[in-house]
Amino acid sequence: MVSSKVDISAGNPNHYIYMDLQKLLEIVNSKEDWNSRDFDVLDHIYRSRVAVELSVSNVNFKENLREMYEHLRRVAAILSRHSQHFSVRWRAMADLLATRLAGLESQDPVAIRKHKWVEEILGLLEYDRLIMEEIAQRLNINNIAQLEMILSMMRSNELVEAHKVSGTLFYMLGRNA
Repeated sequence: MVSSKVDISAGNPNHYIYMDLQKLLEIVNSKEDWNSRDFDVLDHIYRSRVAVELSVSNVNFKENLREMYEHLRRVAAILSRHSQHFSVRWRAMADLLATRLAGLESQDPVAIRKHKWVEEILGLLEYDRLIMEEIAQRLNINNIAQLEMILSMMRSNELVEAHKVSGTLFYMLGRNA
């Protein structure tokens, strides 16, 4: 455990930008009295760290984004009783990371196959071409917007194809199915 004597608002906040997130979480958990300078410094650390995480692409890119997302959500929850303003801001940063992760996963056919309904949709289309409403009905999917998003990701990765016949859009297996 990190000593409760660590004061992130003392000295140069840039020294904390690359700190291990677990250690930073321990500092946050151990601090009892928060002032505006503490929040400003922590916000600087998170804004800088999120900018770095979004701009660097390496082997651990997705894992780093996911870890930062989870960290921000935890800290926002822990500190929400002290500052709704910063808590909301850090949740928004976490949501930005989640959106980026979703975008990355939508470009990966293997990751797409892990999404709910994808394998079932591929199974339905194995022997038949169907319109979206038929897919929704057969799989008992009530959220059409969600189904549209899933089919769009599947189309962009060529897991399914869509063809219009007399104004009706039919889905069938794509070349990567």
